[in-house]
Amino acid sequence: MPTYEAVTPLVAFVGFTPSGDFNFASRDQLSVLDGAAYIDEDFVDYMDQPLAAIMRKGRGIRLAQRESDGQLIAITHFETLREISETELAQLKDYYDAQMSDGIGENFLTQLQTRPDVQFRLEVFWLYDSAIRSQIQKVK
Repeated sequence: MPTYEAVTPLVAFVGFTPSGDFNFASRDQLSVLDGAAYIDEDFVDYMDQPLAAIMRKGRGIRLAQRESDGQLIAITHFETLREISETELAQLKDYYDAQMSDGIGENFLTQLQTRPDVQFRLEVFWLYDSAIRSQIQKVK
């Protein structure tokens, strides 16, 4: 089965600076969420046709801390019944972005905020900077 990986940059901040910029959480603060996962919902369950018809599974979000800059990213793998076209890939990306900001991703990020070791706000980055969007690519 073809597999596509969706990666969404997250922003973690502890309020704002006096000039209105993010007061970003530190690499050490973010490390508590490296490897955190959410498997309670499958993205395919909420997907509209015809995209849902070509999907096998889109379950889970896993957080990873990038070594390069220490920032958190959310990763989801979508298994498809066949290779998907560029148009379908764009539809999947739009759907995934929507779910990450107001759906499954929001559910996960809200759940994380209740952890006592999370002392920062965690959001999908593109809500604050539309140039930094999710990326989806075929990995298998």
